[in-house]
Amino acid sequence: MKIKINRLILGPFQDADRSINAQIFADPEVRRFALGTLDREAANARLDRAIAAYDERGFGMLALPLTFMTAGRQGGRGVYRGIRR
Repeated sequence: MKIKINRLILGPFQDADRSINAQIFADPEVRRFALGTLDREAANARLDRAIAAYDERGFGMLALPLTFMTAGRQGGRGVYRGIRR
């Protein structure tokens, strides 16, 4: 299931999210109020659990790919706290 509202799309995590997910969990600024950063292996294990839980139950944690629109032109760059892809 995907939830789509104008520029916001929420959907289940996918394998394609691994790289950006690892970058996010390795960022000390993002994780400053959590229990520290995660390396790629730990971030992927967390993503594996989220994907498996969603597949099993049909609901769970959702990915939030951010997109933007500018002056009549749709942009396709995903941006999260300074990480661009």
